[in-house]
Amino acid sequence: MKLLWLSFVQFYLTVGFKFYYKKIDVIYKEKIPKDKAVIFLSNHQNALLDPLLVSISSTRKNYFLTRAAVFKNSTVAKLLNSLQMLPVYRMIDGVNNIQKNRAIFTFCTELLDQKKSIILFPEGNHSLKRKVRPLKKGAARIIQETLQEFPKREIIIIPVGVNYQAPTEYGDSMSVYFGKHISPTKFWDGSQLDMQELNKTISAELKQLTSHIESISDYEQNLKNLKNLKIDFTSPIAVNKCLQNDFLKTENKIKELIMKKFGNNVKENTDNNNVVLRGINETLNKLEDKIDEMNKVLPQLRTFILPGGDVLVSYCHIARTVCRRAERWSVELIEKEELDEIYVRYLNRMSDFLFVLARYFAHNKEVKEIPWIPKK
Repeated sequence: MKLLWLSFVQFYLTVGFKFYYKKIDVIYKEKIPKDKAVIFLSNHQNALLDPLLVSISSTRKNYFLTRAAVFKNSTVAKLLNSLQMLPVYRMIDGVNNIQKNRAIFTFCTELLDQKKSIILFPEGNHSLKRKVRPLKKGAARIIQETLQEFPKREIIIIPVGVNYQAPTEYGDSMSVYFGKHISPTKFWDGSQLDMQELNKTISAELKQLTSHIESISDYEQNLKNLKNLKIDFTSPIAVNKCLQNDFLKTENKIKELIMKKFGNNVKENTDNNNVVLRGINETLNKLEDKIDEMNKVLPQLRTFILPGGDVLVSYCHIARTVCRRAERWSVELIEKEELDEIYVRYLNRMSDFLFVLARYFAHNKEVKEIPWIPKK
């Protein structure tokens, strides 16, 4: 009956979140073992939503360690208990209540011995800051007690990165990244767990799985810079790479490639701090002239044509499709980056040039064009 109830709640939440969130990406959940003791250790950015999203994303029937304050109402407590949520007491809950954690931790060791899965948030509380905060030792203590009580039980630690584009807004986009498995036995000497080294390893992995702004003094400025770049905060790899590269935009990288390609034809306009891509403009004009020149000797195109008929012609069509694909990606990039539209125009005209060039080669080689005839 309990399993049926949990399955119903999990299904209900899954459907509900699909309506609430515009996009939910779950990365590497296929690597989660189904029949082993697992502790999911996640960053904590968005209060109650984090454990629910991590749980339904993992597909396991998880237990949660939750702050005891939410259990004060007896009706709410019954509901939370039915969802396998366990209270954890902090100093603000009273010194006498801290002792109750001993029974909770003991119960967690028994769950792990039964190959169950537990979700913990080692930062201790939630924060909207895009930063992995120092980890508490609660999770490490549970692992140590489990290894002491059940030394042969294999335990797998899975760091989890939860990322929101705009955590306080309806219709947000978010992602859940399940990280590399960590074996606590690497930090176990047979009697004691090196909690400091274990937490350091977990923290380092969490920083890879989340949008992590390391600097405290420059946090607000770094966050502002990321927002100005219209960065996708649900992609921690992109965010962290941007931070590591000191906010080098994709556009700047493209400009570097343009400089290598066109050399002195590209110059910097210091008055408005924009790059005048004179070389590309000249190339666009040449492409237009060449297209017009080839079209003069080609028969008028009255229907769609299929690529083929000659190897050289086919190569031109293949190059055209690759160029068109790059154009579509550039259009998507413009929506996220301050990218000059001249790059899209260049790719568009190059694609047209390759199409006309394919027809031109076919004409010179007297290869008959293959018309596209739609099926009736």
